[in-house]
Amino acid sequence: MGANPTSKKSATRAAMTEELVGAHAAGQVEVAIGRASDYFGPGATRTALGETVFGTAITGKTAQVMGDPDQLHSYSYTPDVAAGLITLGTAPGAVGQTWHLPVAETRTTRQIIEQVYAMAGHKPRTLAAGRTTLRAIGLVKPAMREYLHTLYQFTDRWVVDDSKFRAAFDDVATPLDEALGTTLEWYRAAASVHATA
Repeated sequence: MGANPTSKKSATRAAMTEELVGAHAAGQVEVAIGRASDYFGPGATRTALGETVFGTAITGKTAQVMGDPDQLHSYSYTPDVAAGLITLGTAPGAVGQTWHLPVAETRTTRQIIEQVYAMAGHKPRTLAAGRTTLRAIGLVKPAMREYLHTLYQFTDRWVVDDSKFRAAFDDVATPLDEALGTTLEWYRAAASVHATA
């Protein structure tokens, strides 16, 4: 299946992929491509589920996300992404292919927020920004306009099929609740360090 880029950034990514695959086919380099979904995890603060979900859960403030939080959305856990990339870099038969890295069960973004807030001991509140809101915020914070080209990933169902990776390597993603709990604990520890600094 070929790439169908919808923005300058995605066109650049598609061209880079094509160049790498071409170099592999020419025997210049061995290439294995691992693709992750929107990610979260300890230390990952500027992500779709970063400071604006885990950070706000600790304080009980409103979670801020993009798109429709009631759509199913696969999220990648950063330690699973790292482990998957190590597998692709070392396993026989991985090169020359593109792989979706392991993801845990898919839930809606709202269900994930509810779980994180429950773990934090707070009632969840959610603000979801759509296209109009992102454009308005972009007037003050131009970097926010960059999210417009990926908004469709959050307004529609976004479910990753990692069955090829699992069948080939028997790798299983960290259970979602465990990954959410570990990430929340990292945010608690980080907030504690800032509070005492």
